[in-house]
Amino acid sequence: MRSPRTSRRGARVAGGYTLYELMISLIMIGILAGLCATIAASARQDERTAGAYAEDLRHLRTASERLTAAVRGARHVAATDAGILIDGTFWQADDGALLRGDAVAVRGVSRLCAEALGQRRFRIAVTPVPRRAGATPPELVTTTRQRAEGAR
Repeated sequence: MRSPRTSRRGARVAGGYTLYELMISLIMIGILAGLCATIAASARQDERTAGAYAEDLRHLRTASERLTAAVRGARHVAATDAGILIDGTFWQADDGALLRGDAVAVRGVSRLCAEALGQRRFRIAVTPVPRRAGATPPELVTTTRQRAEGAR
């Protein structure tokens, strides 16, 4: 059993922590705070990345829906290497946007690939603008059919 400490003059001194114990506890608290800050920064970065990915998918869906609707309602469709010609209007991806003629239809699209599959069927693939250099962005591929001649 430990007896209470006394000072040189004989007065009782209340128990406490030594300077070394206080320093070690402060160092441990600092290490834990640094770990928490690193984890929080990583979570914020993951949230930004997920938000950017969702935005890319939204742009791709919009582009795909507009192209699909245009092909379905068209009388004449021709796929080329540079884009797709729908009823005399040329759709292409240029300067980070899907262009319908000279007007911007959807932003955030870096590439449009259209391929005729025969019998009024087309494969349309759109790719978003890459967020990082060297990153491979997702590609949204849609297969659609042009309506039969005379159907509207």
